[in-house]
Amino acid sequence: MNGVAAPRLTDTSYAVLALVDLRGPATPYQLKQLAQVSIFHFWSIPHTQIYTECSRLAEAGLLDERREETGRRRRIYRISAAGRKALN
Repeated sequence: MNGVAAPRLTDTSYAVLALVDLRGPATPYQLKQLAQVSIFHFWSIPHTQIYTECSRLAEAGLLDERREETGRRRRIYRISAAGRKALN
């Protein structure tokens, strides 16, 4: 154990992890679009919360983050092994 406490996972955490797992590598904007046609019908997540939750989950090691090297330098998230384990 490395002494780092496991992050507290909320309903939003699980929703974001599941969306990334379902879609594959995605930007927070792409996750917002996916949420609008899927879970927003019964549970609305503020779009700003998707952005902050992606960053928080990446810091916790549950999502892997990559930045585009050119253009808008968007952040692209992919589920990590630890993130997949948290879903199970």
